[in-house]
Amino acid sequence: MIIAGVFAALSATAAQAVTIVSYDIRNADPSSTGGWTNTYSGTITPSADGVPGLVDLTGGSGTLNDGVLPNSTVNNQLFFTPLAIQNASITLRFDRAIRLGTIEFLNSPDYLGNSIVGGVREVVAIGGGGDFFATAESAGFGPVGASGFPVSDRFDFSNTSFAEFELDSITLSNFFVDGPNFINPFSIGEIVVTEAQVAPVPLPASGVLMVAGIGGLIAARRRKKAS
Repeated sequence: MIIAGVFAALSATAAQAVTIVSYDIRNADPSSTGGWTNTYSGTITPSADGVPGLVDLTGGSGTLNDGVLPNSTVNNQLFFTPLAIQNASITLRFDRAIRLGTIEFLNSPDYLGNSIVGGVREVVAIGGGGDFFATAESAGFGPVGASGFPVSDRFDFSNTSFAEFELDSITLSNFFVDGPNFINPFSIGEIVVTEAQVAPVPLPASGVLMVAGIGGLIAARRRKKAS
């Protein structure tokens, strides 16, 4: 399912989506784990943390930013190993520096029958080499799946320091999964990031008067020339 129309249907935010140019995953479950498959164009190596059976994905793109919402176990990023062992993280790299608004884990409403889909309750975001740190709880959206929770999750960072400073990458970790999948597993079909909405700075009253005065002078000068 192509995400062009799906994003508008699933997401409640009207903010502009940010382009994710690449991503890394530390301690990922390999493609084909449990029959779930994913794609990745970068380098895949054994876990640098030495976690048996897990791999690190670096320097590429794939399932999480390909613009396609999977409606099956195909092209779907599964996190299966118990969280206490896996200690996974996802680093997202953007096409430009942004002030972070929201991060959404999208899953297709066509795949409601699998209890693994949806139900991520909390994530931690780290940025600026560790200078920025914030935890966000999920606001689930979309249809409710077999897990008992909406199939997609939105994490709002617009009221944190991430919305105040521009960063070109974000790392997500400490995934907390609720409900029947309290420990794990969970899956992510697509990740969508939006920018924080920066309110325009109002012009001081003195500035408004100055602009009005300049406008009046210009108008008077034109009238004088016309006469």
